[in-house]
Parts: sequence; structure tokens; C-alpha cells
Amino acid sequence: MSLEYVHEQVKKFMASTSPDVLCITGPWGVGKTYTWNKFVSEAKRKEIGLGRYSYVSLFGLDSLHELKHSVFENTVRTADRTSIPSLKTLYGFIGGAETVARKGAQSVIASVPKVKDYAAAISPLYFLTVSHTLVCFDDLERKGKNLSIRDVMGLVSLLKEQKKCKVVLILNSDAFELNDPAAEDFKRYYEKVVDITLKFEPTSSDCVAIALPEPTESAKLLAEACISLGISNIRVIKKIQRAVGSAETLLASYEKQVLTQAVRSLAVFGWSKYEPNVAPPLDYLENLIKNRFKDRKDITPKEGAWNAALDACEFSSIDDFDRVLLEGIENGFFNQAEFKKTALDLNEQIRANKLNASFLDAWDLYHESFDDNEAEVVKAIYDSSLQNIQKIGPGTLNGTVVLFKDLGRPDLADLILEQYITHRQEPAAFNIYHSPFANDVTDHSVVNALKQKYSKIKTTRAPLERLQEMSRVNGWSPEDILILADVSVDEYYKILKTLRGSDLKKIINVCLQFDRIVGASPEMLQVAMRVRQALTQIGEESRINARRVRPYGIRINEVKGMHPNGS
Repeated sequence: MSLEYVHEQVKKFMASTSPDVLCITGPWGVGKTYTWNKFVSEAKRKEIGLGRYSYVSLFGLDSLHELKHSVFENTVRTADRTSIPSLKTLYGFIGGAETVARKGAQSVIASVPKVKDYAAAISPLYFLTVSHTLVCFDDLERKGKNLSIRDVMGLVSLLKEQKKCKVVLILNSDAFELNDPAAEDFKRYYEKVVDITLKFEPTSSDCVAIALPEPTESAKLLAEACISLGISNIRVIKKIQRAVGSAETLLASYEKQVLTQAVRSLAVFGWSKYEPNVAPPLDYLENLIKNRFKDRKDITPKEGAWNAALDACEFSSIDDFDRVLLEGIENGFFNQAEFKKTALDLNEQIRANKLNASFLDAWDLYHESFDDNEAEVVKAIYDSSLQNIQKIGPGTLNGTVVLFKDLGRPDLADLILEQYITHRQEPAAFNIYHSPFANDVTDHSVVNALKQKYSKIKTTRAPLERLQEMSRVNGWSPEDILILADVSVDEYYKILKTLRGSDLKKIINVCLQFDRIVGASPEMLQVAMRVRQALTQIGEESRINARRVRPYGIRINEVKGMHPNGS
């Protein structure tokens, strides 16, 4: 039933004064209690026919006496139904009673300061005060083991038939298992006692509207994600919302796309963790790309449904930022250092993509029409070039300069070139000797400016910077070789001891490759020889380093405490 229909039926039930029993049932976690309380609190006074209201959770109640007492002590006037039941509200309720029994109860209440103390004193009287009351029994399946279903349903019948009360039962559709002895009792009394049954099975949209009423940016994003994934469990949505709130606080100064990814990913991970019976497991998400592109006949209907939901949520893979979010869902908190690091990386990537997109859009004005829009094209490309000066390469720079000159704007061409030379510092931005786009740099002013800047950088660069640049492009200039041939073995030793990971392997490779180059110059062979000598020094330091340098053809025969074969 839709939320609107349930609301309509509940309003009719509350407005009537006839003694009836309504049962609201539905799956676990869809917000039955939350929705009932919301309907009651929002109802206007005239929309509730009876003058008193009592909400009772059966959770932990272990006897019929406790249940009756709970109905009594939780009773408030309909006008005060949003307040918390207390001795004050109870005294006010009894103070207005008409019967002698209620007035007798009033005198006892006045002399007992604590609610829990007066129960025994007025046990013969307190339940007499309950009549013409709207009573809600919740958490029936969580009652104490000594309180029987027969007792509960008997009390419901008593309240209806003798006390002229209206009673609401809220319970999960799977409240009692088939082999539970209470199930048969419940079924038998249910048919006799319950007058109206409402199956509360809200859509994802309904549950989202209930769980996320705040119109914040993150709430809107989470609502969209939950609807796409089909999450209709309000408790799950609330758990995910708490994680989203923590992430949103840390992402206040980041691009909106970072928050968008965080919300969508947290929704997917929360779905997987909190609804494992319907959501894809983590290992499926880890291998999502592989799972999505399996042979068509290998994709099961369940996997196809998962893929469709993830597509709708625009979730396609897990990156470093997502892994930190997943860890946060698992642990209940985020590793803030890792969160900020990966979020910053993603933020920079998004900003770079935005700049690239704006640059391409500017050039689209030139390429994609025959409009007479020269001034618009020049301005767009000039503005975008300045914004993207840290991203464009020598080839793009050359194309921009040539265009401006051809369109009679050499002043703008010179300004762009000057900005590029001034604000770029990395060698690759000026290296047209070994760039794969070297043939695209044709304008003489660009060629000369890049060569001059590259020459200045090379003469001031340390050997490590040269080696890193050579390993990046797998190329070198004559000047690189001449300078590196003069680097001492000790300095190569220091460089190699400093490096880690792929940088170390790439630099060893770029130096030792001179040994296999046919026609290598004496300077090239000198570089390879000195690097080998540095590797030998490293290998002589320890057994483990002796083994590490062995793949490069270096055998260490004499190290203190080492076997002659280096093992």
C-alpha cells in the first residue's frame, strides 16, 4: 500500500470514536513505528476522536501486570500527545477523571513521588482509569518470554470490548516464525480481535521521504542514491545518513563532485553491509568491472539486477577514495588523514578535468561551426589557455600561438607564450627533443623559447632530476650524457640508496641500458660502469643487498660473514 493510502486510512481510524482494532504490518525497518508516530504527532486535535492516547512498547515487558501498568502510565491527553509521559501528565489525566476509582487513584498518586513506586500501591485502581483511549501496542515480537500472546491479545480484546478503546498493533510481517508456538495463538486471536489490517510496504521514495525530510544537498544526493538502489529500510538509510554527515563535514571546501561520489559510494557500501541478503557483496563490488563484462551467458539474473541498480546509482568501480569510505562504513568512523589525502587527490583530478573540459569547449567554438565569431573564438581560447597554462603541452601551446598569429593577434600569441615560459617549471614542458609531439612544435618563436628555457633548466638540474627525466621519456640529450658521465660513483651510490619502488628500477634500467646499445659512446659506457660500481658497493653491505643486485649481473664474493657464492 502507498504511504498516501496508509495515511488516509489511519486518519479515518483515529477520527472515529468506535472501538476498533487496527493492525499495521510490514517488513522490518520500513518505518512503521516512525510513520505512526509522525501521523499521530501531526494530527490536529479534531482529527483524533478519543481524548486520551497511550503508546506502549512491549519490548522486555514480562507480565500482563506490567503491560497494563504501561498502558496506564503512558497515557496522556490527546492535546498533550507529543509530550513525554510523566508523573505530571499522569496526575493531570487522573485529576480530570469522573469516577470514584479515578479520584481514589489521584489521592494515592499525590503522595508517591516516583512513578515506579506507586504501581503496587494502586494496582487495584490504576487500570480502572483506562477507557475511551487510543492505545498503540508496538514491538509485539520483542515482548518478554513470560508474557504470552494470549495475554496480549486478550488485553486488546478487553480494551476494545469493555474499555471502548481504539487499539493499534504494530508488528513486522515476519514477527513469528512458522515453528514458533506463539504463531498459532497469534493467528487464532488475530482473526477474532483485529478489525482492520494495513500492510505497510512503502516504496523506496516513500521511505526516503520519511527518513530524509531535510532538504540539504547531501540529503538530496542520498535520496537519489537510495531510490536508485531500491533501499526501503529506514534504519539502513539512517545509518548511511550518519556516515554521509561525517563525510560532508570533512568535504566542506571541496568540489561538489567529491561529495557526490562520497554519497553514492557510501550508499552502495551501506547497502552491501546492512542488507546482505539483497545487495551485492563486497567482493562483487571489488571486481565490479570484471563482473559487468563477463560472458553474457555467465551473468546470473541476480547479478544483472545488481548491475542495473549500480548503473542507476552511477557506481562503476572502486578507487582509493572509495576504499577509505568503505573502511569508514566497516569501522564506524573515517581515518581522517587518509580521507583528506584521497579526497584531495580526487578534488585535484576533478578540477583538472574541469579545466581540460573548458579548454576543449573553447576550441569547439573554432572547430564546430562556420559562424562569423572570430572575436568570440579568440577570447574564449585566450581565457581558457590562461586558466589551463599548467596543463597544456608544447604542441597545444604551438597551435594556440599559430592560431592567434594567423588571426592577426600576435600580441595575444606573445602573451600566452610568455605566461607559459614564466609559470611552467617542469622540464617536460620545454623538452621538445624527445617529446612524442615534437613535430607539432613548428612556430619559430615557440621553438626558440622552449629550447632556451630547457637549456637553462638542464644546466641547473641535479643529476637525480636528469635521471628522473630520462627514465620518464626513456630518452636523453648529448648534454645529459656528458654531465652524467662526470658524476662520481659515490654520488650514484647516494642516489640509488635514496630511491624506492618503480623510480629505483626505472633509473637503474635507463643507466644500464647503455651496455646493450650498439655503438654507445664512451660517455654512455662511463655512466653504465659507474652505476654498476655503485651497485657493487650496495651489494657488499649485506647479504640481502647482495641478492638484490644479483639480477643486474653483479656477483658479490667477499662480504663479512657471507658464503663465497653470495648466498
